[in-house]
Amino acid sequence: MKYFINSILQKLGYRISRVPINEGLNVFEIQKVLLEDSGNALTIFDVGAYKGDVTMNYKSLFPDSNIYSFEPYPDSFNILKKRTAMYQNIHPVNKALGSDKGRSVFYSNKSAPTNSILPPDGESRKFWYDTCPIKMDAIEIELDTIDNFVSKNYIDKIDILKIDTQGSEFLVLKGAEESFRQGKIGLIYMEIITVPTYEGQKHLDEYLFQLRSYGFHMYNFYNFSFTHNGMIRQLDCIFTRS
Repeated sequence: MKYFINSILQKLGYRISRVPINEGLNVFEIQKVLLEDSGNALTIFDVGAYKGDVTMNYKSLFPDSNIYSFEPYPDSFNILKKRTAMYQNIHPVNKALGSDKGRSVFYSNKSAPTNSILPPDGESRKFWYDTCPIKMDAIEIELDTIDNFVSKNYIDKIDILKIDTQGSEFLVLKGAEESFRQGKIGLIYMEIITVPTYEGQKHLDEYLFQLRSYGFHMYNFYNFSFTHNGMIRQLDCIFTRS
């Protein structure tokens, strides 16, 4: 499987690298290795922060960093805010990030981790079974873009851009085009869903082409999720600048 994936990625102009140290490191420790020359005082965007698990991982690894944790769903945001209240350098933001600034419909599902600004795809049960997104309600949320947020908050660099927005990652990247053009974004850690799960989600190759146009290549992929018959349905990727 690895050789097949490598051959496809090479045809798309990507290369796969190895971390030249202990392969037992988890995906967050690998990011620390990749950024070892940047120190601990980084700027980190946790986009789709949910209840703050990833935020706290970054806080542990980069204790002096400024972390902006974006979570639009009110129930999840309230937990995130309480959990991080003691840390002055963690900034919870009750917004979603996308390709435009304004208001957006947000779909709250039976399982909160599957919430998204994209509605569930009717085919998702074939791949996710009992864990597929099941729409329960639709609310209105505030939507911002990375470009607007960094401009308004005078942010010169995003050292780590983590995105886990349940199918809308493409829109988050699109809303950062000026930041990419100016070289403001360093490392990207992103979840990519590879099977029909949300309406309007993009395919893996579309993400690869999009990020290559921004000057990034895939460093490696992690945390595969499979269907019962062995099909990859989700993976995490690290992208670094070419």
